[in-house]
Amino acid sequence: MLDKVSKIEVDFAIPVELSDADYHDLDKLVGRICGANCPKGWAFWPAGCGNKPHFNPVDCAMLGKPYDPSGPSAGEPTFDDSVYYVECSAREKYPEEIVRDEARAAKERRRKSSMGYRLHRFLRRIGASVRAF
Repeated sequence: MLDKVSKIEVDFAIPVELSDADYHDLDKLVGRICGANCPKGWAFWPAGCGNKPHFNPVDCAMLGKPYDPSGPSAGEPTFDDSVYYVECSAREKYPEEIVRDEARAAKERRRKSSMGYRLHRFLRRIGASVRAF
């Protein structure tokens, strides 16, 4: 198992077709990975997806990205239509987001500590019908 991953690459031996559902599933997977690895007090999300951009050297320097020699030497970025690209972003949460998240967490803790919820989980565990709830 790898320690920390900052990029996932898949090279297909032959070109493949992805359905809209495949793209949606990939985006959901990336979002789930972001959510599961988000540091406390931070927001971490898939920020954009589409064809892979190739930037010129100046844009790469401004964006903090490595320069790809196959990219343009100047001007607008070019896009590689054969690569589906998802970029993730992260930032510290705003104070009001932290307050909101703490309130949600407290509400969820209260809900889970209720007797009805524990009974519901017990019945599901033993395979009983849960329709009464």
